[in-house]
Amino acid sequence: MSEQTWGDVENEYKVAEEIAKRYDIEIVIDVVPGESDWIHLLDFAKTVASLERELAEWRRKYEACKGTCSWNLISEDEDIWETGCGNAWYLTEGNIEENGMKYCPFCGGKLETNNA
Repeated sequence: MSEQTWGDVENEYKVAEEIAKRYDIEIVIDVVPGESDWIHLLDFAKTVASLERELAEWRRKYEACKGTCSWNLISEDEDIWETGCGNAWYLTEGNIEENGMKYCPFCGGKLETNNA
């Protein structure tokens, strides 16, 4: 995908075209760039680009877990866990087993605890 530099009309149109091709969306531009339809198209393109970045990050975290996510209890008093994918999780009630947690809510890996 093109470098995403928003504010450059020519580049914005290229990014929008690439996204439209990827998702088989027809772009019909019969307005001058800067008018409302153009702005809505660019908002859509920015949203898709943002979601693609988030998906790439999720995939990276999932791959880091190799299908499982090992959690370490870092504060027994407060029930705070450090996840294998680099996040922290706090349980307000019950424990992991009592809450029926089987998968990491961050990376989707099968949840394993190292010191429950």
